Amino acid sequence: MAPPTLSLLIQRAREGEPITYGELADQLERRYGFAQPYRKTFYGSPVGLVGFVLEELGHEMRTVLPPLNVIVINKSNRQPGSGADPLLRNYFRTVGQDFTPKLRRTLVNEAQEAVFDYGHRWKDVGARLGVKIWTPAAGRKKGTRALKLPKPVRGGGGESDQHHRLKLWACNHPEFFKHLGVYKQGVPEQRLASGDSIDAYFANDRQRLAVEVKPSDASLDERKRGVFQVVKYRAVMRAEQRTLGHLPNAQAILLTTQRPCIELRELMRRLEVEHILAPEHAED
Repeated sequence: MAPPTLSLLIQRAREGEPITYGELADQLERRYGFAQPYRKTFYGSPVGLVGFVLEELGHEMRTVLPPLNVIVINKSNRQPGSGADPLLRNYFRTVGQDFTPKLRRTLVNEAQEAVFDYGHRWKDVGARLGVKIWTPAAGRKKGTRALKLPKPVRGGGGESDQHHRLKLWACNHPEFFKHLGVYKQGVPEQRLASGDSIDAYFANDRQRLAVEVKPSDASLDERKRGVFQVVKYRAVMRAEQRTLGHLPNAQAILLTTQRPCIELRELMRRLEVEHILAPEHAED
């Protein structure tokens, strides 16, 4: 069952989406005729074998292949099974380090992004191992409605007084973000290697946190742009960490004083952006 499992995972990786154990079982039955067992945990064995085979192939190729098996997730918690942990540890070289649930979730997300970023190169991996290459689906996902992208802006208009005060409030209240790490006072306008400036930046000897703030006078388009800025900061900071040989565990969040509307909440859900609501007096 491992070779067809590899074929299906390569297709899904090229589509840029995780796959649940249930979806994998359905595809194996529909395309290859494998009858489904009573327990979906049965599929952990071929999925794990795919991971270890690719790890060995990476050694032969003198490279490090992303752990493809981490895109197979449980429907309930959207996380891969515990069988993925040895490959995660090897990929991020965390053997012997404390593997907390928070760190695991962060590394799973980062490993999944590495799998998706590998893109068309998975086709070459599949060809090397002699498995069938399925054409990835394209276009809009079935049953998913399109959200409006924020309107692009030309040039900068400067920050408002509310934005300035909210940014400083965030820097002066690290305890407000304690569920993301223990930090001292933050730094405003921290520059990243990409040239971007973070509204409020926090760091300790283990973690980094970027806070993008959007005050009450920000339009819906501006708050949407903030969501995309969070995605960008998260990716850049983790790229910096990888460059320095550190674990890529940086976090980025959106901070507002207004409750997000339904459309904004859906955008944040799709892009896995965390939102924190600041008190209204944070802009005073």
